[in-house]
Amino acid sequence: MKRERRSLLHIIITSVLIVGTASLSGAVTPSLYPDVNDLEVISSSNMSMLDTDSLEQFLLSWAPGESRQFSDLRNEVVTNSTALESLRSLSKIQDAQYEQTKREGYPKFSFVTSPSSPLYGYSDYTTDVYGVRYSSLTHTVSLAAAVSQQLPTAGSLDLSLSNITTYTSDDGGSSWTWEQSPSATLSLSQPLFVNGKILDSALASKALKLSELLKEDADTTLEDSIGSSSRRAVALVHTYLNLKESRWLLHKEALLSEKSLENEKENAMKGLISDNDLVQQKNRHRQLLIQLETIDNEINAIEDSLRSSGLSSPFVPPVIDIDDITYVSSFNADGLVDNENYLQIALTNDQDYQKALRNLEVARIENELGQVADAPLLQLSLNYSPYYSPSSGNTLEQSFSSLFSSSTEHNVSFSVSFTAADFSRSLSKTSSEIAQQQLLQAQIELQNAYDKVKEKLRDLQSRINTALDTLMVNQAEYELADENVEIEQLKASVGLSDEQKIERASIERYQSAFALIASVRTIYELKLELESLILIL
Repeated sequence: MKRERRSLLHIIITSVLIVGTASLSGAVTPSLYPDVNDLEVISSSNMSMLDTDSLEQFLLSWAPGESRQFSDLRNEVVTNSTALESLRSLSKIQDAQYEQTKREGYPKFSFVTSPSSPLYGYSDYTTDVYGVRYSSLTHTVSLAAAVSQQLPTAGSLDLSLSNITTYTSDDGGSSWTWEQSPSATLSLSQPLFVNGKILDSALASKALKLSELLKEDADTTLEDSIGSSSRRAVALVHTYLNLKESRWLLHKEALLSEKSLENEKENAMKGLISDNDLVQQKNRHRQLLIQLETIDNEINAIEDSLRSSGLSSPFVPPVIDIDDITYVSSFNADGLVDNENYLQIALTNDQDYQKALRNLEVARIENELGQVADAPLLQLSLNYSPYYSPSSGNTLEQSFSSLFSSSTEHNVSFSVSFTAADFSRSLSKTSSEIAQQQLLQAQIELQNAYDKVKEKLRDLQSRINTALDTLMVNQAEYELADENVEIEQLKASVGLSDEQKIERASIERYQSAFALIASVRTIYELKLELESLILIL
């Protein structure tokens, strides 16, 4: 009988399951992939919700004990940062190289002496000619000067002037003769067929422009690093304060936890709670202590980073007022990315884009400079020196008068030389190919920098919107927490609350206040970033 009942029950259950499954399969619609592009429009944040009057009062009430202007913080970073000192050194190197390139265009004066024309020389020379001995004594004084001028065509023009004065005796010192031997030499050295031209008159100006661009790049890199380092220092100071505020809250929580743990121990002794409840309370207290230790380590690490940035303790934050908040709020929604004028200003201020522009100009100049090293070299030289025969017993004054007398003859020489060591100009071809590729790379770099500036604006816009929304939420939560403290105090006055609940509400108010302060600091950091990107310099 039992077996029959089981068989009957099995048949009934099986039939119900089959019928139910069939019903469900017919009633449930199979799932389909949704149209992920079809979204219901959600209204954006309304900035009228930002209560600036209340926020301004909050900033005045919760301002830190000490603050300073951003310019003071920036000056401290500039003065003490070792990283900036290294960049300043590089900038000075480029300044020196630029000045050296400028001096290449100035005339160069020099004084020259050599063994053949010494500043002073003396000789005692004796010889024998056909059995007759001759003895000669000579004192020599020479002066030589040269002027060299680099030409705009990468050539050089040199003028050298010299005069050798000799005081000679051919009879062992009985009679002496003065003689003057002036000489002037003008020489030209000029490379040809550089950059596809016989003479390129802009080579020197291009080289100077190239050096100027490198100097400008070093200067702007330094200035940009000063700005970014200062903003990074502000962010570090804010992080440092946020951590100290979190540590303060954790410390308050730990004190409350410690009191609660003591109460739980008494309750456990009275049998009001289990041992497991007491163990859980102890674990929560230990976790708070571990969090305090962790946050202490983070604060110490931030302090080291702040000192590396050039700041010294105490780490005083910059002043934040309501104008900073309203300035950032004016760029809410799409106020930043939809303005073409802001994009143009950002392109002007963004150092990566400006560097790409300079790199493009450098590549263009290097492509136009050509290669002078293997260029054919034309050299011209003209030498002039008067000639006269000094008479025996000629005095110093007579040597000059004889030199400029009408009977003076002239020695003139002129020479032309031409050098072409590499007719294929292989070095120029290689340099030209490299320069063209560098030009192409610079164009690609410029386009990438342009795209990155647009991406910076979009990213900044997104962060502004998020920060403002977070600010409004935190402001509302603070106002609720502030009201909750008053409510608990009122309830305590009629016996419906106690000191511990009031203290808990007070801690929650501090927590919401610190969250609102952190939001304000984020807004201020965005304000500095905005100014660096779209402020008209």
